[in-house]
Amino acid sequence: MILHELMAKKNMSIYRLAKVSQVPYATVNDLAAGRSRMEKCAAGTVYKLARALGVTMEHLLCEYWSEYGSGSAGAADKVDTTDADGGVRTSFETFASNVCHRVKDIGDIAFIVEVLESGDIRRYHERGWHVESFYLLAMVDYLSRINGLPPCVDFEDIRAGRLSEPLYTADVASLSIVLKTDRLKKRAVREALPEFKRFNIMEGNIRDVV
Repeated sequence: MILHELMAKKNMSIYRLAKVSQVPYATVNDLAAGRSRMEKCAAGTVYKLARALGVTMEHLLCEYWSEYGSGSAGAADKVDTTDADGGVRTSFETFASNVCHRVKDIGDIAFIVEVLESGDIRRYHERGWHVESFYLLAMVDYLSRINGLPPCVDFEDIRAGRLSEPLYTADVASLSIVLKTDRLKKRAVREALPEFKRFNIMEGNIRDVV
């Protein structure tokens, strides 16, 4: 279990991890005992634990990804891989959800600053993880626009790219197959935020997270 391994490396007890992460002791205890599952936790909880343990959220969650199958073509949950550097690539549906939760947790401006300082947009793009790179850049560009900030000029080369096929959320892609109609996809295209649509990502509401 990754949580136990990371706690051992940090020489952390359950009590210590709860205190450092500011996650309730009962929550950490349930996770350590296997009574709760990490991927069922709120993104904010996973973020606090990952920060306390000195790892990324993706690393903390990676043991769960093999349980998920790939989605339908054009769905946003179709990648679960590990790159040559050992970096864990989660399903895109999970990645996008974590990004949206992070925006909700810390606010628009703090998120922009955090992403730009992290270098993740460029790092993902250089790894060939273009979907994640495009999504993060679209999010930064969108939040910059609605907050009256100028777009960052460091990513013009990345903005020149786009996905070869439209990428829809998993629910839109799945329902379109079940209902045997493109009506939901057409609606998603109409309602997509322009910063995401430029990359062929049909994201329409980054605030609709729980």
